[in-house]
Amino acid sequence: MVIEVSVVMSVRNCSATVSAAIESVISDMPSRTEMIIVDDGSTDNTFELIKAYCNVDNVRVISFRESKGLPAALNAAISAAKGEYIVRMDADDINVKGRIAAVVNELKNERCSLVGTSARKFINSVDRKVTVYGRELRVPKTNEEVKAHILFDSPFIHPTVGFTKVSWYSVGGYDENITYSQDYDLWVKFLKSGFQLKNLKFIGLNYCVYSDNNKSKVRRRFKFTTPIRKSLLSGYGLSDLDLSIHASICGDYNEIQGVSDWSIFLRARSMAHGYRKYLRDNSASSIYFLKILLKKCFSSAFKARRPLFVFIPPIVVLFFTIDEVLR
Repeated sequence: MVIEVSVVMSVRNCSATVSAAIESVISDMPSRTEMIIVDDGSTDNTFELIKAYCNVDNVRVISFRESKGLPAALNAAISAAKGEYIVRMDADDINVKGRIAAVVNELKNERCSLVGTSARKFINSVDRKVTVYGRELRVPKTNEEVKAHILFDSPFIHPTVGFTKVSWYSVGGYDENITYSQDYDLWVKFLKSGFQLKNLKFIGLNYCVYSDNNKSKVRRRFKFTTPIRKSLLSGYGLSDLDLSIHASICGDYNEIQGVSDWSIFLRARSMAHGYRKYLRDNSASSIYFLKILLKKCFSSAFKARRPLFVFIPPIVVLFFTIDEVLR
């Protein structure tokens, strides 16, 4: 049998959740599909649990003696994959039946190189007691919306996505030097290479969010996400200060420490020009972009803890952007 689809998963010290995650994939695997599981140097009994699945048809296990990190583990799995279509899965999520087929069919029929789905969040506390939440984690759907959303945040929920192996190769795979947000970096490389990207109107995953997530983790991610966001807007006439203001609108307030509100105010028109140029050059959705910018501006204005009239600079940026974009 010729393998067409490869589901790839990296695992490390997740013995409490990994069996349920694997079972949810196996029960949903179409014909001509394999699953590759990489144990990234687990120090608990995770490897013993996944090794038992080696007896299941089309399930392969790769083991690292020492942890190499998520990007290296995923690159190893995809390199070993026999399928031309790669579908992601994480060791603490639950696959929703029909996701694999839906994502692969979209990759085949729509000439897209990267396809994701929305997900339903559930929270996993430190002591592994799970409470299920019904709220859908919404994502941009069309290629035009994805191009607008990616300026602010990752437009995909990583373990929901599928992509073609040839496109993954062409952009160089996951960057193994990135500790956090390596998926965001990969989406940007897909975008810059001209590939079509979209999300399906389908809840394809029960997505685990840990209750011990905290602000320090978010701040550590900025070390990687802020350069990614800046790289997207470089080349559109924006100064270094403009790019720092954009990063602050996305939540990285350290980027504008020591910068006066008046200086930000004076850069508003320049930023609006840069935003408009990006949107037009990339055929991104202006309306979707403005919705996200509006939400981000109000959020950043009231979270930055800046002096009196803190809300004025980002809102002025928003005002000029609306004027530029809707002309």
